[in-house]
Amino acid sequence: MPLLELMHVSKSFGGLRVLDGVNIQVERGEIFGLIGPNGAGKTTLFNVISGFLRPDGGRVLLRGEDLVGRRPHEICRRGVGRTFQLVQPFAEMTVLDNVVAGCLFGGRAPGSLGAARARARQLLALFKLGDTADEPAGRLTLSDRKRLEIVRALGTGPEILLLDEVMAGLNPAESREVVGIVRRVQAELGLTLLIIEHNVKAVTGLSGRMAVLSQGVVIAEGEPAEVVAHPEVIKAYLGERKPGKA
Repeated sequence: MPLLELMHVSKSFGGLRVLDGVNIQVERGEIFGLIGPNGAGKTTLFNVISGFLRPDGGRVLLRGEDLVGRRPHEICRRGVGRTFQLVQPFAEMTVLDNVVAGCLFGGRAPGSLGAARARARQLLALFKLGDTADEPAGRLTLSDRKRLEIVRALGTGPEILLLDEVMAGLNPAESREVVGIVRRVQAELGLTLLIIEHNVKAVTGLSGRMAVLSQGVVIAEGEPAEVVAHPEVIKAYLGERKPGKA
């Protein structure tokens, strides 16, 4: 049984069909990449999985349990963690307390505030943010805020972590650092990861399997090398070449 299975998931806003019968299976322990041009429906799909939006049709199964109709906090406590493309830490709170909040909120909450703080410090150290623990989160650089976003989500104790463009706005060196962090999450914590990313090179290097959304439809799925070479994927990203154009 897949850890996460999306079955015929659809979502419209007014007359605009944003997701159109999406079927995806994510196996336990894998890194699954999700790419697509702007407006393809990727973040909408994350919002459906995590309960921020209810689909018009279809099912979202976690370990065989349908999540549709459950609230975001209920889904989080069942083992689905996520980050957001626009990171918004509690700016006046310390970096440590931002992570403690995640630890106390999630489905594997420690038995005490002291245990939550200890867990938060472990996670911050793992991602080289330990030296910033007592700083207000609003003072962090964008790169460190991105890392904090991941750590805060990890504090909830997820089985599957949804990463929404964690490399957006970063320079190449910072992006490479995030790639290393993602690998560390998967290797050291044994998590399943579902990644949305515009950095195609990064996501193809990370993923064992991937899918491509275009206008709300999965147009290709499989191993990264096969997917990025698929004619429909090339057309979706580059557009159809007109006759007579070089």
